[in-house]
Amino acid sequence: MSKSTATHHFTVLREASMICKYCVGTGARMNALRPADLETQRYPACWTPSCPG
Repeated sequence: MSKSTATHHFTVLREASMICKYCVGTGARMNALRPADLETQRYPACWTPSCPG
């Protein structure tokens, strides 16, 4: 997947409040799922955790 395609997908997911972006170190940007928001607010029927815990 090209960088621009990945950026587009992360932007769409972030705008839908499915992921959040955070900085690590001096410039690395990471994305993380927002499972609490997914479970309770926006998509309760779609979110089924695949990992225990």
